[in-house]
Amino acid sequence: NGGITFFDATFMNAYLINYVKNLAADFGYTILIIDFTSVGLAEAKRRNQLRRGTIRYVPEHVLDEMWQEGATMTFEGISRIDYREVEAIIGF
Repeated sequence: NGGITFFDATFMNAYLINYVKNLAADFGYTILIIDFTSVGLAEAKRRNQLRRGTIRYVPEHVLDEMWQEGATMTFEGISRIDYREVEAIIGF
């Protein structure tokens, strides 16, 4: 009731998105995806390299797989907002 749940980008596959979408519908929640696709794969890999040696680093092949999965997904019935809009709203 009034809480917010965040899912990491590694949650991104069609099955899990649909599962959460159905769960949200059952409880009357709204889903909002913060879309980072405008960053581009090359930039995402560059940023990831800056995380090497930390818990936030992701093996490069995982980024490739996620990018391919995301390219085929549809987000019908889910609102999306570009990450730059979120930064502007919350003042990053």
